[in-house]
Amino acid sequence: MIRRERIAQRRGERYVVDPDAWFQAVLASAQRNHQLADTARRGSDLLGRTTPAGARLHALSRFHQQLTNDIIERTRHWRHALADPPPSKASSTLV
Repeated sequence: MIRRERIAQRRGERYVVDPDAWFQAVLASAQRNHQLADTARRGSDLLGRTTPAGARLHALSRFHQQLTNDIIERTRHWRHALADPPPSKASSTLV
């Protein structure tokens, strides 16, 4: 996310933030949610979905899997939207 670069023809260095740092951070968070969903699903399978604990773990798994999908979808949307130049004022007026 952050890297150190040498400044050409100087003894100094500078730190550069990757322009996709926010995207990578959000995807890393989504990956952790996916791991939690998978762990809950396996627990649900072990306990059985008809048991109270298994049913709760199954619901938790479904919630975190949907949350992961939503995060990834919206992150990709905003990454694309932010990469496009904003529309000019003349073309953005509403009729």
